Amino acid sequence: MSLKRQLLIVGNGDFAELWEYYVRNYFSQFNVAAFTVDAAYIQKPFLNGIPVVPFESLQKQYPPAEYEILIAIGYKQMNIVRAKKVQECGAMGYNMPNFVHPSAYSDKDVVLGKANLILERTVLAHGVKIGDGNILWNSVNLSHEAQIGDFNYLSPGTILAGKANVGSYCFFGIGSSVRGNRMIKDYTLVGAEAYINEETISYGVYVPARTVVLPNKKSTDLPFQR
Repeated sequence: MSLKRQLLIVGNGDFAELWEYYVRNYFSQFNVAAFTVDAAYIQKPFLNGIPVVPFESLQKQYPPAEYEILIAIGYKQMNIVRAKKVQECGAMGYNMPNFVHPSAYSDKDVVLGKANLILERTVLAHGVKIGDGNILWNSVNLSHEAQIGDFNYLSPGTILAGKANVGSYCFFGIGSSVRGNRMIKDYTLVGAEAYINEETISYGVYVPARTVVLPNKKSTDLPFQR
């Protein structure tokens, strides 16, 4: 019987707990040995029965030659917080594998960097290239030859059409989409359900028209309810 690979999860919030669940249920080659955060953010010594240890002493307690790391940090500060931890862990010598949910589809020529987290039913089509430290939530669809850089966050249902090109440190809300052959520049924020038809500007914020409540209307008054 082969020994399991020992894994440390950076984070102690809901996202970290979620990834402990995924590792335990879908990545049986790994054992979660500990959660780790900066000492100032430790709220309790254990999370789901697993120790929470200070990041500052991580190398000494859990040497890089014996442990690997999963960065379970979301999109805070346009993904900069996650990026810093990926860079720190890399400088310390830790391996940060990709975690691709078994229900995701990835074509044979897809290129992945490191420290990417890819969830259920995501589609990575022919020629897709993905950098480091990206988070792709469930049902994201990257069409043929789409590219994304580093430290992006794609919420559930995000769609990139063929040859769309995303820079780094971008955020895509639920159900957002990008037309093919369009460039999404660094630090672009695309709101939920927004459609990007043209190249964006760096640090741009793109949101669709808001949903409104119809005044003096009840749902039961509408024709299809009769």
